[in-house]
Amino acid sequence: MTPLRDRTLAAVSHLWECSLAENLRRISAWELPIRQVGLLFYERETSLGYAPEEFSNLVGLSAHAHLPMDLPWEAGAKAVWDIICRLMEKPSACGATGFLSSGKEDEPCMRECAPLAHDRNTGRNLTRPEGKKTECQLWGGVLHPPAEPRLLAGVAGLWRKAGPGWRLMVENIPSQDLRVHWPVIRDMDLPVCLDVGHLMAFGQEWLLDEPGLPGRVELVHCYAPGRARGVHVHLPLSELTGAQAVTVRRILDMAPATAPILFEIFSYAHLLDSLERFYQLDAGGENRK
Repeated sequence: MTPLRDRTLAAVSHLWECSLAENLRRISAWELPIRQVGLLFYERETSLGYAPEEFSNLVGLSAHAHLPMDLPWEAGAKAVWDIICRLMEKPSACGATGFLSSGKEDEPCMRECAPLAHDRNTGRNLTRPEGKKTECQLWGGVLHPPAEPRLLAGVAGLWRKAGPGWRLMVENIPSQDLRVHWPVIRDMDLPVCLDVGHLMAFGQEWLLDEPGLPGRVELVHCYAPGRARGVHVHLPLSELTGAQAVTVRRILDMAPATAPILFEIFSYAHLLDSLERFYQLDAGGENRK
């Protein structure tokens, strides 16, 4: 069992109501133990329109992408694959490398971030190590599967043939719990992005009993989905019920130590709440609520 303090943590690329470039600038500068960003390519036309300079602040961070939720599956696997490739190649134009920034208190974003760089309850330092050189890299893309498994198989086949050097992860989503896609995932040897909120809100617990799942999980989406079944929201981990916290801890223990944990939270304050609650799960804090 890997201690949670040793897990790779990630944040989404839109935490503030400002440009993608400014969000990435703030993320790259903060003093938090989060060294990866999930680029939110939710809408294909908006995402295809990003200029290369939007990604220039991916300094000291690794990155993956959440692929669009409006991919043109009706046009066939090749059309979908072409869009995926264009998006996955976009950040590589930034060419950013550098050292993890310790930040400066006199910068606007660090005045906002600095007071939250420690656990407010215990005072434990939550800052990440300084001076570690990293490279801007897009290591994987998260795909919402289509209704028809044959289309997923088509895109997976094109990915395998191309060998692009990045991972194509299939996510369990509200309308697709991966049950009908599992033969394709198994036969094409596809990795999985496991969304804990979708799993808990939409009764997808069967996945946790699937013997082939643990070795396929290469990314975990982590947040509190609310208490209602059949719907979900993206709340900070402080809103987990006791039973939900137990499920989250089970998933974290099951997922390989190399699988990053993405806090799929869309505000900076909620991210900080989630970070504190996340570390409490390592100290028997599953049943706090």
